[in-house]
Amino acid sequence: SVITTVSQINFDQGNYTIGFHNRTTQTLGFGTHDAEAPSWMYHDHIGYLFLNGNEVLRSNAQRIEHGQFYTDIFTAWLDHGSAPLHASYAYALLPNVNEEATQRYAEDPPIEILAQSSKIHAVCHKPSKVSEPHMEISVADPSQRLSEVTLWLTLGQQERAVVVTLPDSDSNKGSTVTLSVDFS
Repeated sequence: SVITTVSQINFDQGNYTIGFHNRTTQTLGFGTHDAEAPSWMYHDHIGYLFLNGNEVLRSNAQRIEHGQFYTDIFTAWLDHGSAPLHASYAYALLPNVNEEATQRYAEDPPIEILAQSSKIHAVCHKPSKVSEPHMEISVADPSQRLSEVTLWLTLGQQERAVVVTLPDSDSNKGSTVTLSVDFS
């Protein structure tokens, strides 16, 4: 299968919860578990929102022993199948939240997916939707292949091309670049 790892962390909390669109939840512990079309997951003060609604979430909590020492590990991943064609996924992380906040956020996520293709992923956080002449934009190239990206931004009747130079050093490739744009 082709997978995307969502989380791999120490399993100190002893359980985690997966929520679904019909508001049911599953609280899970050690072992391997599958969830079809989850809405959210919560573990260790981190919320995960699954935004497409068609994800297949697989998770595992296990004890790994090293001689007389052991560690408990939690792993969660999205399974895209053995030969995905035009498949997509979208998820958001909510750091430093509790389970109730994760569930509330998932009921009406303030996130709009503007584009999701092999060429671009663009997302808008609705509360910070821009109507002012000044905005901040964050851009990253996880493929680490591009040296620059040209964005076409529209605010009202104004349109502007913004060229974003991406990090090119080995230690910073793929990092996010945030820049300010002023339409005034």
